[in-house]
Amino acid sequence: KGNPRRLRQHIAGLRAAFSDSDDTVLRDSLRKRIGKLLGGSATLWVGGGTKLEIEARKELAERTAASVRAAMLEGVVPGGGAALLACRSSLQQMSAESEDPDERAAYRILVRALAEPFRTIVANAGCDASDVLAEVRMAGPGHGYDVIQGRVVDVMQAGIYDPAVVLKAAVYAALTTAGMALTVDVLIHRTEQPKQASVRTPSKRKQL
Repeated sequence: KGNPRRLRQHIAGLRAAFSDSDDTVLRDSLRKRIGKLLGGSATLWVGGGTKLEIEARKELAERTAASVRAAMLEGVVPGGGAALLACRSSLQQMSAESEDPDERAAYRILVRALAEPFRTIVANAGCDASDVLAEVRMAGPGHGYDVIQGRVVDVMQAGIYDPAVVLKAAVYAALTTAGMALTVDVLIHRTEQPKQASVRTPSKRKQL
């Protein structure tokens, strides 16, 4: 409830510090602070019938609050993989303009990778990803697939959003991991073997 101008300046300074920092703990603290300054604070009481139910609801509330703070920090973009699909046209144009064959190959790989989140969402809903992707292309920019309604929709009008800062962090982490995988000689991937449940055979009772 202070001077609005000084408050805006302070928030701008916090946002600049958030953008310049690579420390995850500091970025999380700055994100929380910015969210409180922009939207105030609230106390949410979480209850349930059992301890397990309370913990599940508490975890959901914490994830929701983190998403809201992230959305207030840098806004939202079309969700459901639609924002990543929208980036593909620019990358395809850059690939066409590039004269380096390695660059063109990298652009093609990235264009394919940006469609994978959308394909995964559609496949998990039990639909054919290629068919739905073709429908989304025909529908135009800003459209995606609503798995609940089972049809192609304008994702922003349907209320399907992703926090911009979360999506950028996910893309950056994926690119960093892929770059590391391409520059090392050996990769070790450990797969956990499923544990086999022990089956007890019923003991035979002796008749007296």
